[in-house]
Amino acid sequence: MLASVEAAIGSHPAVRSVVAVLLPLEVCPEGDLWVFVVPSDPAGPTPDLALYCSAILDLGDRPLRLRNVPSLPRSRTGCIRRDLVLAGALSGVIASRHPSREEVWNSHQLSRKAQARTI
Repeated sequence: MLASVEAAIGSHPAVRSVVAVLLPLEVCPEGDLWVFVVPSDPAGPTPDLALYCSAILDLGDRPLRLRNVPSLPRSRTGCIRRDLVLAGALSGVIASRHPSREEVWNSHQLSRKAQARTI
């Protein structure tokens, strides 16, 4: 599913780079799909990518969160570091809700697991 979302949004001419991450249910019960987009022209108008994506993909009731970012973290070989994107998304969600200690610990453990999978 993530690859099809990335391919659909990445096919838009106003998008230079894109990565999609699915937040774990432990942190976000809705199972939010977050898409981080680097626009081709940061100074240009922002297209309605949510509308564009919904016309191409059938996401059902899954919430789609689109975020424009200036760049995406990359490895030395140029691959997008999905683990760092996910860790950033997790820290943003948790920080916005004033989490308990247990939630902070769980997100730290989830982030470490994501990093371990990519090494």
